[in-house]
Amino acid sequence: MPLWMVAGNARAFIAVGKKAEGVIAVGLYAKGAVAVGLVSIGLISIGTAAIGALAVAVIALGLFSVGCFAAGIFTVACIGWGMFSLGAIACGDFTVGALAKGKYFALGDHAYARVAIGGTKAVGSLYSAVKDYDIWKVKDALSSITPGYLKWAETLVLSLL
Repeated sequence: MPLWMVAGNARAFIAVGKKAEGVIAVGLYAKGAVAVGLVSIGLISIGTAAIGALAVAVIALGLFSVGCFAAGIFTVACIGWGMFSLGAIACGDFTVGALAKGKYFALGDHAYARVAIGGTKAVGSLYSAVKDYDIWKVKDALSSITPGYLKWAETLVLSLL
């Protein structure tokens, strides 16, 4: 495999082209450990549409996703879906946003979850508060509903409150 290549279909350690594949790939369609392109797939992926462990794009899918539309474990987006989601419209298990819809916890102007804290509206089946909340009641409510494999997530959420 060559060290670097610039071509229509480039395949090298450092590849630049329409279709680029390599450890570092830059192109319209990029695939590599670090991929930058219109459509990119890689561990670190940046582009218009990106898939990767760290994905930054208009449409992003990955473990850590940042973009206008993002899905993954940790998301920061205008519209995001993930275990931890932060954005204007956030959906997932633990969410923060203007409109936050969570399975376990939601914090936002309009919050909907089993434990919900809202600025204007909060709808929670176990605990809900508008503006003022009692941290101990939030902790008790989250402890009662969070499954064992997500206790680390509960700790993270409580540390942010």
